[in-house]
Amino acid sequence: MYLYLKNNNIIISMDQIEIKEMIKKYISIDDEITEVNKIIKEKRKTKTELEDSIKQYMVDNGLSTITTGKDHLKIKNTKQNKSVSKKNIISGLLEILEKQQVDNIVGHIFENDEDLPEVVKVQRIKKI
Repeated sequence: MYLYLKNNNIIISMDQIEIKEMIKKYISIDDEITEVNKIIKEKRKTKTELEDSIKQYMVDNGLSTITTGKDHLKIKNTKQNKSVSKKNIISGLLEILEKQQVDNIVGHIFENDEDLPEVVKVQRIKKI
């Protein structure tokens, strides 16, 4: 591997062997992450099923808390806010502003995307 300067940027150059090794390691790590994510997905599914059963038991028996040794499970009620969407913004603004003002504001918010940074990523495409 060697470094050189091009247009005031440091460029790292690698030989074929180095890049092949990096690619092999990248693919190996990607495979490991895929396997771990499958395990996590299954564990989340099982946890959700158990949570639903426990919650139903607690509600059916009028329990707000269950203690098992050092652990406590508690029923917690929360209210979820609506997600912020273009539709919700427009309807909220229309309650207090004229349609032309709303159109200008929403147009400015959602159509000014030239300041968004461009992200460059490596994407793995598996052979079938």
